Amino acid sequence: MAKGNPKATSRSTQHAYFRKALRNARGRAEQVIVVFVDVRGFSAFSSSRDSVDIGLYLRRLFLSLMDDFFPHASYHKSTGDGMMIVYPYRERTLAKTAQDVIKSSVRLYSDFSELAAQDNMITFQPPNACGIGINRGTVCCIQSDGETLDYSGHVLNLAARLMDLARPAGIVMHASLGNMIPQDLAAVFEISSVYVRGIAENQPVPVYSLKGVTSIPHSAMSPPPTPWGVFSTQWTVAEVKKLPARYWMDAPNIVTKKEDVVVRVYWPGALKSVRRFEDMTAFDIKKIADKTEIVIETKGPKSLVEKLSDDIVVTLEVKYRQ
Repeated sequence: MAKGNPKATSRSTQHAYFRKALRNARGRAEQVIVVFVDVRGFSAFSSSRDSVDIGLYLRRLFLSLMDDFFPHASYHKSTGDGMMIVYPYRERTLAKTAQDVIKSSVRLYSDFSELAAQDNMITFQPPNACGIGINRGTVCCIQSDGETLDYSGHVLNLAARLMDLARPAGIVMHASLGNMIPQDLAAVFEISSVYVRGIAENQPVPVYSLKGVTSIPHSAMSPPPTPWGVFSTQWTVAEVKKLPARYWMDAPNIVTKKEDVVVRVYWPGALKSVRRFEDMTAFDIKKIADKTEIVIETKGPKSLVEKLSDDIVVTLEVKYRQ
């Protein structure tokens, strides 16, 4: 680093401070309300503006979020074109904190298109909508010498996913905050349930969203498809040629339809680490007493390998919805 370079010095100082703080960092439990804000249409906006304009807009966005909408938060963190905002609470402060957060979030949604109107440096048309996700609960607060470095945990992950569901704009808020919605705002929210990929795939999450504004994606209104079970076995070509006319394998009793089963044969391709494959359609599902079996006609695999060397390894893979 060249001495006297302000930019390099700044980066070096920030990096050194963070490294030093991490050496003494500890995690502790903290109950918080967390808000995630995301600018809708930012990708299209940034692709049509130069970096100076983008920087001016983000400056205005972050200052507005910190100073005008969520000034009493204990922690603000940039997330690129949005922000994570954290409000710690205790039992006696929960209701008031929740009401303040909800009021600020509704006001942010309503006023977002005018966010940059009073900024004399912004002479271009900025994005005009945002998505907001809100959740509450216990998180891990990472602190060093009394200063908060960051937060982590399931509560934050869910809030970020709820923000992503606030389409095309608006608010999606966990229902645990529902009984703390200010009375004058109760009519603007409606309750529903969502499935969240990777977080709540089997048990829906109750949420409140802005009525007539937020249209939660249809894909989040029903559980994801049942995962696939996989069975595979390997034979040499010589062993495939000796297989009986039918190959039987056990399957879960919930497998009842052929469209829930994929039978595929793999064999080595011309290039290393590349495999060829072909799907087999000549198979059936048989119920025998309390068992379910998939019966595969072996004529297909045999015809695929008849010109291959006997020592080549072939894989039979059967996938089925569980």
